[in-house]
Amino acid sequence: AMASWFTASAAVARRATTRSTAEELVPVPGWAFDVYHDYAVPVVIASTAEWLGVKIADVTYAIADQISHGEFFEHWPMLSTEAMDEHYRALMARPRLSGVAAETRELVATGVLTEREAWGIIYALSVSAVATAAAVTLAVGLSVEHGSWERMADSAQANAAVQEGIRIGSPFPQASGFVREPFRIGDVDVRPGAQVLMWLTAANREVPGPPPEPLDRFDPGRDNTQQLGFGSGYHLCGGVHHVREVAVVAVTTLAEHCPHLRI
Repeated sequence: AMASWFTASAAVARRATTRSTAEELVPVPGWAFDVYHDYAVPVVIASTAEWLGVKIADVTYAIADQISHGEFFEHWPMLSTEAMDEHYRALMARPRLSGVAAETRELVATGVLTEREAWGIIYALSVSAVATAAAVTLAVGLSVEHGSWERMADSAQANAAVQEGIRIGSPFPQASGFVREPFRIGDVDVRPGAQVLMWLTAANREVPGPPPEPLDRFDPGRDNTQQLGFGSGYHLCGGVHHVREVAVVAVTTLAEHCPHLRI
């Protein structure tokens, strides 16, 4: 039911809106600014809100709630509160709801989703803005640091930098799964029901093939198509196309308007 939201064409359809948002938020050339807080976060949050069909404040609400929980795996699933229930119930009751939120409401009305599942979708996609903003920041900062920023106005170059930034920086550094069948790793017996945490940052230090540079170095020219920054298989990030599209647009727009960035 959700698949159509995450296709490559759905991500491309957002390009013009994301670019318009990025152009409005580009810092004044020559002024000092924080790439993450002053540019990447507001651009990605505004783009995410438009896609979801909710207010910017709804996206920041979810992000603030996630951050307030501290350690991500301390409680899972996240504990809902009366305040959160009230917030999402009011959000879904808005008369002019649009985007993904409007579609989740329709899925609730037709019995495909429960009310809480619909809220969870809006919450999870809102929180994902943090990792996308980190991908933008990594691509910008590493490109400036390694002397390749002047090439980032080209979307192909920016895409390579985003991909490599995600590989080496892992904005979402872990994926987890629950064991179905018993198995053994070294001298450790793993039983059904156990939760296994896969540390993607470590995995991305071993990209297949002979690396042109050491794998702990930023190299957008390397073949990173098999990097695990987006997970893989069953755990592949559903928003992979949106992350790339939004991040590349944000990077190229900044490069066009601020071609002489330095740290």
